[in-house]
Amino acid sequence: RVRVTFDGENVWFAAGDVFDDLGTQPDARDPERVRLIVGRDGLTELPVTGVLSFSEKGLVAWLDRRTDRSAGQFTRWVDTQVVAPYRRRRELEKAIDSNP
Repeated sequence: RVRVTFDGENVWFAAGDVFDDLGTQPDARDPERVRLIVGRDGLTELPVTGVLSFSEKGLVAWLDRRTDRSAGQFTRWVDTQVVAPYRRRRELEKAIDSNP
């Protein structure tokens, strides 16, 4: 299970859940170390939830550094089950709002 937060156009993924799901070693979970890969805005504590989270771009950057099969499966899940459906729903909402 990975907690996902939708905030306007942004999608955020709880870092602890991502690390747990992919079996990330404790030393590789250090936020400062992760930020070296994903950038300052790629991993941040969300003001609303207080949960340390990856931005969509940050998560992609972090997953791109991994070569294991589980990272590929996780990337596919993010793309097909989270991001794509959310983007489609946002587009439909905009279309409905623009055609009263």
